[in-house]
Amino acid sequence: MADIYTLLDRDGHAFRVMMFSPPEGRKRSVRVVILPGANCDAVRYRWLADSLASEGATVLCPDPPLVEHPSPADPTVKREAAYVTVDQLVKTLAMPWSDDGEDELTFLIGHSLGGSVLLEYLDPAEAMADPRSGVGAGYKTPVKIDGGIVVGSSMQADVMGASIPWRSNDRPLHKPEGLPLLFVAGENDGLATPETVAATVARYAAPTALVVQKGANHFGWADGEDARDLRSLDKSAALKPEEQKSGLLKFAAVFMSTIADERADRIANALRDVAADGDAVEVR
Repeated sequence: MADIYTLLDRDGHAFRVMMFSPPEGRKRSVRVVILPGANCDAVRYRWLADSLASEGATVLCPDPPLVEHPSPADPTVKREAAYVTVDQLVKTLAMPWSDDGEDELTFLIGHSLGGSVLLEYLDPAEAMADPRSGVGAGYKTPVKIDGGIVVGSSMQADVMGASIPWRSNDRPLHKPEGLPLLFVAGENDGLATPETVAATVARYAAPTALVVQKGANHFGWADGEDARDLRSLDKSAALKPEEQKSGLLKFAAVFMSTIADERADRIANALRDVAADGDAVEVR
């Protein structure tokens, strides 16, 4: 069972945070925050949260409310949507979750829009440029994280047939020096194509890893369906949903465990060891 907490974002909107705790006696000093895609309820990632919690992590997943946000195509126009924001992530990270001391590790996992929110959290210039972020001038990344996993997401300006005016296709992107980022793309993802994700990865300094999951599409990483899903833009998966999810879980688990074991130099081998036939792994 998940515990539910209610927080207020910078604009006074209430949003829920689901907290999944590990079984008695299995708790580790690891926290994972899962950031949902646009208009995706937090419960659609319960499969991932439950799996990580069963291995000892405390998992938090913010569930943003349906409110008006600036449109990605035209920031002067507002439209109703459920978007997790950088501000909501900051407030989620501020929640008390452990009293184990200084050896605690924090990882972020973001799917679709949640992936770009993760990257904006790490890059104040990008966060402040985005009118949907919920942060203002002077924003600085407040909490150190130990690794980020970006799933089906990019920071490119040209996405899904539109151009996001506050983004760029080629200016360098920034993250804390030495921070490992894992990008997972789907071979059949029609919203964040492997080529688009690779273009974003190329804009970061090492260390980065890119896995292209053979046969995976965009919505195969989230449970169920929603009328607001942009499924007409996606491609059909050539992979069963449970196989797509289990593949992501394996990649996330070995990525986080190599960092926890202070063996980040082994990320490439660890990812290749769990990759399925046809998955492509590129690490630098």
